[in-house]
Amino acid sequence: MAITISISNQKGGVGKTTTAISLAHGLALRGKKTLLIDLDPQGQAAVALNIGQEPGAFNLLIAPTNSPIETLKQWVRNTGRSYLWLIPGNNATSTAQTVLNAEGRPLSCIRDSIRPFTRNGLDFIIFDTAPSVGGIQERAVWASDLLLIPTATEFLAADGLAKMIELVTALHNKEWSGALLGVLPTFFDDQTREFRSKFTGIEIAALYPSRCHAHALEQQADHEHQRQHIQLRLPVPSTPDPFGQERPVAGARPGRGHARRQ
Repeated sequence: MAITISISNQKGGVGKTTTAISLAHGLALRGKKTLLIDLDPQGQAAVALNIGQEPGAFNLLIAPTNSPIETLKQWVRNTGRSYLWLIPGNNATSTAQTVLNAEGRPLSCIRDSIRPFTRNGLDFIIFDTAPSVGGIQERAVWASDLLLIPTATEFLAADGLAKMIELVTALHNKEWSGALLGVLPTFFDDQTREFRSKFTGIEIAALYPSRCHAHALEQQADHEHQRQHIQLRLPVPSTPDPFGQERPVAGARPGRGHARRQ
């Protein structure tokens, strides 16, 4: 069974898409078969991976929950990178949220929709979610085994983090079977008073002291570039090839947005 991870925060601009892509590609580099599903209407995961935006996420969300795997595979795109596939999104994804709410689909509808993928030889499924409430984000978290919350190291992001913790608590009260993987500070700058007063061992660590990855993110800057090193402890299952798409398909260009080994 694939392990499903949701990258979520109710605050925008905190690095969710960057985190989702970096995590997905890092797992792929380790030989783990990973499917990234872009549930953000901005569709930036496709842009970062140099793939055209498509309504793949929309189709997945509104498809009947008993759809066969052959139907779901048609929305999967090869990224040009071994072991990494993408279901891209675009602005149609926001329409899907309206449809889900109008039809009264249950909190478990995304979990039910992706169930064929979890049994199809994948190791990991990663959700990139939008900073919205009342629909897709809650359903994506409910569908996940693990939740990773990126949060910028500034005051307003702390409010978004607090709201995510409230969501986690509410879902656990509804018997969500998942767990918090961690809180990941982004735009890390330990030279500022804002970071030292709000994020160093106080607000984040006080909530989940064993789940704060503040010391796992290290930023080193020179005159021209910055590097980030993120270490997360994840289980690493190994299963057969799920899609048989190890060769890049036509139109998949691994140039822009291609993460290199450090």
